[in-house]
Amino acid sequence: MTFQSALVLVMILAGALTLIASIVHTRLIFKVVVNPLYRRRWQILRGMMYFFLIGYVGAILIVLSEPDSLLSILAGAVFFAGAGFVYIVVRLGEATITELSFRRKESEEKAQAFEKLNLALIEKNRELEQFAYVASHDLQEPLNTLSGYVGLLQKRYQGNLDDEGKGFVAYIRNASERMSRLIRDLLEYARLGKERQVEDVDTQDLVQAVINDLNGKGWSENEPVIEITELPSIRGVRAELRRLFQNLISNAIKFVKTGEPIRVSVTARAHESHWVFKVSDNGIGISSEQQNRVFDIFERLHSRQDYPGTGIGLATCKKIVEMHGGEIGVDSQENEGSTFYFTIPI
Repeated sequence: MTFQSALVLVMILAGALTLIASIVHTRLIFKVVVNPLYRRRWQILRGMMYFFLIGYVGAILIVLSEPDSLLSILAGAVFFAGAGFVYIVVRLGEATITELSFRRKESEEKAQAFEKLNLALIEKNRELEQFAYVASHDLQEPLNTLSGYVGLLQKRYQGNLDDEGKGFVAYIRNASERMSRLIRDLLEYARLGKERQVEDVDTQDLVQAVINDLNGKGWSENEPVIEITELPSIRGVRAELRRLFQNLISNAIKFVKTGEPIRVSVTARAHESHWVFKVSDNGIGISSEQQNRVFDIFERLHSRQDYPGTGIGLATCKKIVEMHGGEIGVDSQENEGSTFYFTIPI
């Protein structure tokens, strides 16, 4: 056997071993590949390997028939180079699949950890809501007792108290009434989301009923002008949506500029997959620095003497909107009025 024929045989044997190694790696990789696109690509690559096996048989026949010819050398070299190329592609693919598998496993572990954390947060929120409900309910009873006895004290001993004593009693009564309102609002906030019954709600009738209730309280002066455009029918919880509109419209009426007529408008328009509701006023407005705080619970931007309230109304609005799958926000400038807007899915 000449040197040329021996070289050709070595190249063919080395190519064959390389091709066999590629086939083994491909079969191992194919077992772990899940993505249909990647499986298709590996099937094509495996078909190329079988084609090279056929070429291997052809190269052997050429070498056996003409071992010292240039054709034999060329066939061996081509087969060896092709097998080497396929092996490199397979090894690169194997490295890629290994990295993807590691990342997928890491992603799955993170997703599981996130799910556990999310469930824990949901449970903690449920416990906090239950605590707020129980605490508010239990506080209401002694507060009612206190208010009752303060009323009896005023009624029975009003004539026996000097001006300072009357001031003390009035202060206690006002404080207990303010605490009672705060507890009622907190109870209402804690009850949100319990026993929800989703139904079709005509917001036109709902807002009109809210306005009628507000008008029923009577206005000593500066009666508000409230304009309503055509409002849609939506899916939601009627009592919650009523509270939402009542809080927003009441705030629009309450935060008014001194000496100016009160103007409020309620509008709605469809936008892609949701309705956008707006409650606008010409009141005192909100500075840009304070707009991120207005939806926080117990957050007050003004003193109780100027504008009474508990600081829970807008937090209640935010919770109601989010439970309906929407978002809430405000556009406002100080002394230029405010527009509170929220979205509800169509």
